[in-house]
Amino acid sequence: MAYLIFSILTLEKTKHKTSAKMRVFKVIVLLLFGSAFLSVAIAQTVDTITLTNPSFEDIPRHSHAPRGWYDCGFSTESPPDIQPSGFSVTKAAKDGNTYIGMVVRDNDTWESIAQQLSSPMVGGQCYAFSIALCRSELYLSPSQMTGREANYTTPARFRIYAGFDYCDRKFLLGETKE
Repeated sequence: MAYLIFSILTLEKTKHKTSAKMRVFKVIVLLLFGSAFLSVAIAQTVDTITLTNPSFEDIPRHSHAPRGWYDCGFSTESPPDIQPSGFSVTKAAKDGNTYIGMVVRDNDTWESIAQQLSSPMVGGQCYAFSIALCRSELYLSPSQMTGREANYTTPARFRIYAGFDYCDRKFLLGETKE
């Protein structure tokens, strides 16, 4: 069985020379899926590996993985949010009515989701995956470290993994650049 895992990590802060260590910030990554799918070309035919609920349609609310998706975050933290639903996030969905909001927290935790693919990926085959990503101008939420409200808008790195079970990050398939 093959699984696809979406995860976000923070970028190393490079504008300031005060710290070479990767700093963790709480950010929101809004995944605006528009017909997200994986496809493979085999000979002259095209087989498609479909995702369940690729545009994350569900009831807008915080701390719930959308229908068809599994929460792979930290057990002590909340799952991703189905947006727009709060935290001053108002972006419109690129496809459908809702999308997923994922955060990287100031306590070295992040949100991640996964689902089983409709069929396994095959080694040596070429797959294409399309996704629309954006960052909210506002994400107002209490800091895990200070307890004070902050606006978390620092960019994050979005990673796509594959594995043999939910949340198994065996193979890094791709990631966004800075």
